[in-house]
Amino acid sequence: MRKLGVNVSRWKCDTVAHPLQEDTTSCGVFALKFAEHLLEGSSSLQFPTSNIDDLRREIATTIMTGSDCV
Repeated sequence: MRKLGVNVSRWKCDTVAHPLQEDTTSCGVFALKFAEHLLEGSSSLQFPTSNIDDLRREIATTIMTGSDCV
């Protein structure tokens, strides 16, 4: 980033506590849930991961509810 002229001296790298993906197929669910928490300004990236299918349904419902398709 420095080579592109971006002032990164004020940036801080840190690791935030977050749930870990335990399979090879739910990376999209995790990426969307992390994005959701960050966009909402949440100070935590924690969310329940005991039933990934419930999270998939929640994401699908959110997408369909916000869609203009009938």
